[in-house]
Amino acid sequence: KFYYSQSDRYEMREKMRVSGNTLVFITVGTVIDRKGQLDFLKIVSKMGFNYQYWIIGNGPDVKAIKQYAKDNHIENNVRLLGYVEDIYIYKYHSAADFYVHGSTVEGQSLAEIEAYATGLRTIVNKLVSDTIVGDISDKNHYFVLDFNRPDVDSLDDWIKTTIGERTSFAQYDWSLIA
Repeated sequence: KFYYSQSDRYEMREKMRVSGNTLVFITVGTVIDRKGQLDFLKIVSKMGFNYQYWIIGNGPDVKAIKQYAKDNHIENNVRLLGYVEDIYIYKYHSAADFYVHGSTVEGQSLAEIEAYATGLRTIVNKLVSDTIVGDISDKNHYFVLDFNRPDVDSLDDWIKTTIGERTSFAQYDWSLIA
């Protein structure tokens, strides 16, 4: 149920009022310190390009993220989407440009695998980079970021790199694993 849909990409971006030149980052999971959503927001908010950061999920850090966005006048860049039924997550993934796996402790994240299945390029926290199921050496699809000392110039270069047409990846489909 996780795949890339170009028609859903256009539909969701229109629904979310996202312009064509806006980069969309997305994270799915409990909104809590150890998932790194606020840490990533602090990094991306200083980078100087047109972006939105969509966060699907609920949790104790929602208030802190809202406060950070308000204090830094970036409320329009942050979309706290709350709970979304998993049958619709692929639509949000399709509309996004990058998945952020900012977790500090979670290994083999199911949310990261689902994002990978939709062809999303992924920013991975260096602390969990050894737990990624995909080929982390694939620089087209993965960027390992040290959230404590982010190399924003390298991240910016990676984000601007074009990799060709986006496609779904099905090698981790449950039917194949079973």
